[in-house]
Amino acid sequence: MIHKSLTSRIVLAIVVVVFVYTASSVASGRKTVRGYIESADGKRLKHVSLRIAAVGGTTTTDSGEFAIDLPSSFGAGDAVLFSVDNWIIMQPYVNVRGRMYLPRSETELVELVVAKKGDERLLRKDQIAQMIQAFLLDNSPTKNSLEVESAGSKNDSDEFVRQIAEELGFDVRRVKDAVTLWAKTVEEPYQKGLAALYEQKYPQAIDLITKSIQPMEKDLVQKYIYLWIAHFDNGDLLSAEEVIRKAKAIRTSDSQVLLDLGTVLNAEEKYSEAIVVLQEAKDGIVKESGRHSPHLATTLNNLAYAYDALGRFTDAEPLYKEALEIDKETYGSDDPEVAMDAGNLGFLYLQTSREKDAESWLFRAKDIDVKRYGLEDPRAARDFTNLGAFYQRQGQLQKALEYFQLALATDKHRQNANHPSIAIHQSNLGQLYDRLGDTVQAQTMLNQACNIDKIAFGPDHPEVAD
Repeated sequence: MIHKSLTSRIVLAIVVVVFVYTASSVASGRKTVRGYIESADGKRLKHVSLRIAAVGGTTTTDSGEFAIDLPSSFGAGDAVLFSVDNWIIMQPYVNVRGRMYLPRSETELVELVVAKKGDERLLRKDQIAQMIQAFLLDNSPTKNSLEVESAGSKNDSDEFVRQIAEELGFDVRRVKDAVTLWAKTVEEPYQKGLAALYEQKYPQAIDLITKSIQPMEKDLVQKYIYLWIAHFDNGDLLSAEEVIRKAKAIRTSDSQVLLDLGTVLNAEEKYSEAIVVLQEAKDGIVKESGRHSPHLATTLNNLAYAYDALGRFTDAEPLYKEALEIDKETYGSDDPEVAMDAGNLGFLYLQTSREKDAESWLFRAKDIDVKRYGLEDPRAARDFTNLGAFYQRQGQLQKALEYFQLALATDKHRQNANHPSIAIHQSNLGQLYDRLGDTVQAQTMLNQACNIDKIAFGPDHPEVAD
């Protein structure tokens, strides 16, 4: 079976995500979110425009307060998306700027703390830690791979620093120095675990984050999410599923948790179960942020992949196309996100014998990724794999071999030898060598792939039996 992966993207903008408190009006049935906006130096900000996506907006009063009515469908634990004109939110900041969960208390107001571009307080250690968490989440396996590849390549981290610098109004060197200082000086186990995860030291990250977990603590779901990333990127899918299910037991309808669970179910080839979970995640994201969110595009790609893997191509195709249109609208036609979507469509067309369309989309994906990242990036490995599959189907086996070998060599530069993504490439090569009549090489590759899969999936998993 040929696998394909989803690439990564850092989304940093003035528009921010805020999970907020709502107070219900018994008389009208409406729910209203109330709060205030305050600058980093403690001053209330009057006459500042803010908006909730797909709901509406308002302007703060002379005292810096605001109130926005929400649809009656919103309740405790739900999410809304805020944007604040011309300001950067510092707090709250859970995974992304401005994010928090709906508290149950009817007396708690929302406090948004904001700063202007270039404010040095944006590079405080607590802010750097939050940015690192946003980077890790945005480069998590939900976007980075259904091929069980790890998140956060050097290109990803360089792009992260560049975008942070642009967003916050600093030069790149200033932000890079701040991130380096944070990673070297953090002391609390959880923060050390995040630093290890950022540096792709997965066993160390797993150990540190696990040790930091205390029952009933406030950040328990967030810790489970980052522990899930560490297990997934370390190739331990069984532990990854176990951890994210713990998060779901706490927040049953959280769209991020559902997306994470659906991703690992896809990776474990539990596609029917993944479809149910990812559909619920999709519905939640549409409710939170409308139908034009990059987060929705990620979920659509994961959902389409599950349909695709089950051979339900007519269900998968419109989802891939919708994700493509969202990403083109958000990032432009030559962005790596669009390359990912192009690769997904190309592979779908390949499976449905639309070779001309498949070739066009697959080469478009490769050209965008290689131009942006070079030949040794994980995105290029994904594109090489898809092109190898294309040429194999065309009967051009030597060309297929060339591309499959390129994909394996690319991932060997960035993965340990026993990572499941290596097994995928070895399996592809083993099957191709068999067609070429080289039974010795074929058996060698397939045995190596099987040994890796036993570690990742367990000895009784169908992937091992195959």
